Amino acid sequence: MPPGTYREIYDTHAERLRWAMNTLHKAFPLTPQKLESLSPIDLAVFDQFIVRFSKLQEIMGAISSAAQWLKLREMRNQFAHDYPVYS
Repeated sequence: MPPGTYREIYDTHAERLRWAMNTLHKAFPLTPQKLESLSPIDLAVFDQFIVRFSKLQEIMGAISSAAQWLKLREMRNQFAHDYPVYS
């Protein structure tokens, strides 16, 4: 797979993870009570969050070049520490 393709796939998963996080922000930090009270739609979004996070991990494992891995790791770190601000 060409290096640019990993970036595009990574960006797509990261964008959808952000959307899911923004949609579910009231449920975090997640507790058993909050999980039980999620609507079916929120549960579907939560499922999407889990799948996208897993796919990002798979992409990280599929990188053959150390330089590619480091670049994607930096992007992941930026995403992981980019906390949305809620008003």
